[in-house]
Amino acid sequence: MTDDAFAGRATGENRNQGITVGDTLSAALARLRDDPLLAVPFALAGVVLSLLDWLRELDPIPTVAAGGARETTVGLEFQGYPTGAPATARRVGALVDLETPSLGWAVGLEFVALLAVAVAGWYTIARAAALERTARGLGSYVGFVVLVVAAGRLLGSIGDVTLPGLAGLVVFLLVILAILVAFARLFLAPGLAAAGSTPPRAIRRSVRLTGGSTGPLVVLVLLYGLAAWLLGSVPQVGVLVSSAVVAPVHALSIVVGLERLEWEP
Repeated sequence: MTDDAFAGRATGENRNQGITVGDTLSAALARLRDDPLLAVPFALAGVVLSLLDWLRELDPIPTVAAGGARETTVGLEFQGYPTGAPATARRVGALVDLETPSLGWAVGLEFVALLAVAVAGWYTIARAAALERTARGLGSYVGFVVLVVAAGRLLGSIGDVTLPGLAGLVVFLLVILAILVAFARLFLAPGLAAAGSTPPRAIRRSVRLTGGSTGPLVVLVLLYGLAAWLLGSVPQVGVLVSSAVVAPVHALSIVVGLERLEWEP
């Protein structure tokens, strides 16, 4: 199984029209309406994420609000792959100098969270696209998620360095714009990875395929990010709701986008 499994699926009026916001959203929601079971994997992942949030708050290792979104008036939750919005997160610095049992516990929680979301995303995309579900596709998808998480942690560390005054504001806005564009160009990569492409190949092909659809994809990134933040901010059940609602629609939008585009194998 390879990412070429999507090739040639666009037909009729959808062929070579690229990605549009309205068409992608309506098609994704229609698929979810026709097959509600597509929401189940992410709902289960939301239960796992909720449990992990509870465990993080119980143990003595410091945690922070995920992305700081709960401390601002408006936030954006978008990870680069379909997922819910966890309420808590751990900075890498919190793991420094921990004793082996505590370090193993903390790393184990993060690994379980990553695996739960990755399995849900891989299964949902594969089921929606009628792809063969193989260990290769799962491994590629997990590898892509690991790369995104690692890059996010690195960017988070860089983001701790700020400049004062107007220069700081300009740099901040430019960084946000660059991140949005990067997410837009990587929008299709999770679907390509689920279809069996290695993470580097999935990234390269996503960048190439999305060249003419960056604007609409930036809008989708903003919509899903804001929706995940809004639903994730609901007390007690926010993680579960954002996982069961936003994540599957995001995953289905990836499938729709891949099927709307044509490329040479």
